Amino acid sequence: MTDGSKRDDDLDDLRVHNARISAQAAPRKVGDTTVRGPSTVFVVDDNAGDRGVVGAVAQQIGLRCAEYDAGQALLDALEPFPMGCLVSEVRLPDMSGLDIQQHLVQWGATLPILFVTGHGDTSTAVRALQMGAFEFLEKPVNRRELRQAIEEAVALDLELRREWDVQQTLAEHVACLAPDELQLLEMLIDGKPDDAVARALQVDVRTVERRRTLLIRRLGVESVADLFVFAGAALGGRWRAWNDKTHHVV
Repeated sequence: MTDGSKRDDDLDDLRVHNARISAQAAPRKVGDTTVRGPSTVFVVDDNAGDRGVVGAVAQQIGLRCAEYDAGQALLDALEPFPMGCLVSEVRLPDMSGLDIQQHLVQWGATLPILFVTGHGDTSTAVRALQMGAFEFLEKPVNRRELRQAIEEAVALDLELRREWDVQQTLAEHVACLAPDELQLLEMLIDGKPDDAVARALQVDVRTVERRRTLLIRRLGVESVADLFVFAGAALGGRWRAWNDKTHHVV
């Protein structure tokens, strides 16, 4: 195997790894969820022609496109929880595309990022994918390949948005639980067996089973597995980093 082939295989392995992580983050079927607002393709590139290519592809798909010629302009414009995906050049006048990616990671954003660059190399691609980039494409980009990548990225974002809505709803339900219900929930999430829960609560196992069934219904989930996934996340208070977001990045 040549060095070039090995590097390509390494990049493919990273893409597969990121796809698996994304699939694991996708929501299970729990209750009714609502995804609010339209998806937008955010593109940051100092080349107007390249921004236009992305804009044309977004228009073909039926998506809005917001164009920026510098990284700080994008960061200043982004609101918490942006919907859609980001298409970024690696080399920009004021910061690198990887710098933008790092800022979004620090904010807790899950906006899928596609790098479309004329200044890429294997080490940069590996670093971007290791940080969670959705795709890394080289210019001149094939429009069909770009369209497919954008469609898949936006679909992933919608799934993550649904998960977020479910967790927000569950967090509201959890906040309304009585102390004994919250105690039961925490023990179930910790994986304690029914007999251990029964001893802790000083009740019999059948009472634990009945209370667990009532708790599942009250939280609007369909199974104990959903209870572990979503109630655990609700108790954990995900996405707090967005509360600390500022528009003046230094």
